[in-house]
Amino acid sequence: MDFKEFREKSDSITELIENAIDEGKQIIVCCHLDADGLTAGSIIGKSIFREEGRAIIRTISELNQNIITNLRNQDYDFYIFADIGMGYVEILNKELENKWIILDHHQSSKEELEHIRVLNPHAYGIDGGTEISGAGVAYVVAKRINSSNRDSAVLAIVGALADRQDQGPSRSLIGINQKIILKDAKMHGLIKEEKDLIFYGRETKPIHEAIASTNMPFIPLLSGNPDACLAALMSSNFKLKDGEKWRTIAELSYEEKMKLIEILIPYLTKNGAKSEAIEELFGTIYTILKEEEGTILRDAREYGSFLNACGRSGKPSIGILVCLGDRNEAYYMGEKILAEYRKRITQYLQIINSDVKRMSYQGNIVNVIGDDIVDEKMLGAIASIISSSPLFRDKVVIVRTKTKENDLKISIRRGEKIKDLNIGMIVNRIAKELNGSGGGHSAAAGARISIEQYEKFIAKLVEGINYEKNRSEDSSKN
Repeated sequence: MDFKEFREKSDSITELIENAIDEGKQIIVCCHLDADGLTAGSIIGKSIFREEGRAIIRTISELNQNIITNLRNQDYDFYIFADIGMGYVEILNKELENKWIILDHHQSSKEELEHIRVLNPHAYGIDGGTEISGAGVAYVVAKRINSSNRDSAVLAIVGALADRQDQGPSRSLIGINQKIILKDAKMHGLIKEEKDLIFYGRETKPIHEAIASTNMPFIPLLSGNPDACLAALMSSNFKLKDGEKWRTIAELSYEEKMKLIEILIPYLTKNGAKSEAIEELFGTIYTILKEEEGTILRDAREYGSFLNACGRSGKPSIGILVCLGDRNEAYYMGEKILAEYRKRITQYLQIINSDVKRMSYQGNIVNVIGDDIVDEKMLGAIASIISSSPLFRDKVVIVRTKTKENDLKISIRRGEKIKDLNIGMIVNRIAKELNGSGGGHSAAAGARISIEQYEKFIAKLVEGINYEKNRSEDSSKN
């Protein structure tokens, strides 16, 4: 890892933004619509506003030739692509000439990574899949623009957690996320880091609802089923109320938390893998100290879920307004969006789990067919949830759904026990061979292809996975 060179490149990228601000240029910040994209766009947009620059923030589900051409034909002087843009450097050069930059963390070709207008950690041996997110890249630049932007460290942490970069011991952040961004946040009294039960709604929901709302890890028979959670706890005589008030996870004593784990372990384990189950339920909590207690935004992971719900429900502007500080109308609208979003996810999972035709196995590959039920904007979330199940730790999970254009969108996730397998690079190569598009990180990737090419895609993917697996095994023997 060469952080010094990464920082030097961020200085040159920062200078391009500062020049655009000083020259009074109309800037457009284009960001991806997931939580990492929304935080990345908000961080860089906020930094421009603070310098009294002229900018708007726009979300994009994916980049393509038509969108780039459309952007060129609008009245903008400078284009910033945050958490999106890799794979389109040649087109950006052609259409937007020297009026653009990319702040991203996805894998790409050596030529793109080293481009003068691209800031990407992979060019410097820094893993953009685990060590720094798109929001983190935006934060590094924002901090160079003005040191007062250190208050955006919170958003960068939210983006990293939403992108599942909590890959350290006890689901902690690592790399630049931990050594620089989290350090900044702690130094300025913005974040508290502690070990605790890692349930969704740990401060805001009754215990049984918090368990039912938790999808990562996905708890068979309990996730999405509050009645089953309530029955399991009541049958074990677990104290759920203080008088008439429902208790929360955060209010439990250490002894009660241990008892709760014992109740849940049978739902997570097979063949007595008790230690792994405990690790799934216990992890590192990141509390945002300046957010009001008892709100969704207090827990950094829940904040990320809130933003993902806004983006994937077609309301990304609500998420951006909240990132920029709106705690009134936008926040209350976001709460309603999140409730509906989580309800839809639960419905999707129930249909997939109850219909045997929708899930099939091919060696260590799990194929999930979400056609006609799963919204393409929510596909990545469904893939992440399914792959988090203890049943699939040693599997590659592939989830597909049809798009409005009647082609296929595919999300692929690598189980946590699978090492030395770069899903993003394999998917990128195969999608190009089949005249589609695709790519991502080593553990998570996505693609868009025609329906007619699906069988070829799966066959090539299985071949690529087996090739890499065999090569890794041969390497370890030698």
